[in-house]
Amino acid sequence: METNAEVAMRPFNTRLLWSIMAVSFAALLFWIASLISVEPKGRFHESGVSWLGEAYYEFRDGRVKLVLLHPKPGRERVEMQLGACKLIDDQWTLVSDKDASTMRVRATLFSITISEEDGSFARRHRRKWF
Repeated sequence: METNAEVAMRPFNTRLLWSIMAVSFAALLFWIASLISVEPKGRFHESGVSWLGEAYYEFRDGRVKLVLLHPKPGRERVEMQLGACKLIDDQWTLVSDKDASTMRVRATLFSITISEEDGSFARRHRRKWF
């Protein structure tokens, strides 16, 4: 049986320490990436109309559209142009084509948040990777 002095003299497991540090560093990078704002580009899930099939917002070339994919094969997809996404006063803003109303847009690497100008209503949508 080892004494306390012998246990204290045993070399520390450096492989375990490096593994813990690597996982902690990866978690820190993931957290930082989720906070950094980026230009809104790509596709983001819309779960509010998913009973119609798969739905997502698509931000491309400064335009925003809502795309609905019908769950049955052979049915066409429906695209609805919502407006333009512009950088106004250092903040991304969605300007509606219909009535020129505006909403704030904040995109990160993993999600996008679309909110009213006064911040009263906000909704987060996760990124659609595939």
